[in-house]
Amino acid sequence: MNWLLCPPPDGRKEEQWAYWDDAFSDEELETIIKLGDSKPKKYAVVGTTPEGEYVGDIRHSLVNFMDADLLVKHAPFILDKLTHICRMLNSSYFDFDLSGFHEPFQYTTYDPLHKSDEKEKASLDNYHSEYNWHIDKGPGEDRPPRKLSMILNLLDSNEYEGGDFEIKTGVENQILPLKKGRVIAFPSWTLHRVTPVTKGIRKSMVIWVGGPKFK
Repeated sequence: MNWLLCPPPDGRKEEQWAYWDDAFSDEELETIIKLGDSKPKKYAVVGTTPEGEYVGDIRHSLVNFMDADLLVKHAPFILDKLTHICRMLNSSYFDFDLSGFHEPFQYTTYDPLHKSDEKEKASLDNYHSEYNWHIDKGPGEDRPPRKLSMILNLLDSNEYEGGDFEIKTGVENQILPLKKGRVIAFPSWTLHRVTPVTKGIRKSMVIWVGGPKFK
């Protein structure tokens, strides 16, 4: 019996991650930030305990969402450019069977000085904003599975301290270099995290691209 899987016809090797620089101009990035900051933010929730309490040791960040109607009305260039970038990166590095953006884009703010309740406001000692190890590919009965994740960094990394983006595909963690206007793409089942932001504010936009169910 042959236990080997045949390689794809073109010999393409799936990459762990890829990036696209200068995806947006400074003016376009500022438009994205203004649009994101104009909407109410809420605390990101990744899970609850059996008692129904928020799991607070995994994620500390603020989020809101930009759906297609909002983007078409106020910033259609976002959809146009991200569609092009997604197609180019996927065809060059991943070759996933994708069908499109099936979820609103997530505008994420990491602000270590923002507190969720009076208890946290009472102490600033060792407070930080982060998103611990997780994967993006989760249950979603109302949408196609997430296959490709993309992150658009909206600010220069020198505007905040910490906030590194790391992935784990083996024994060692790999820090992916962030840059203003850079789009980083990676398979949605990749284990990744944002390390604690200890000073300044980190802003990004997260995009998930879905496709037919895995077989």
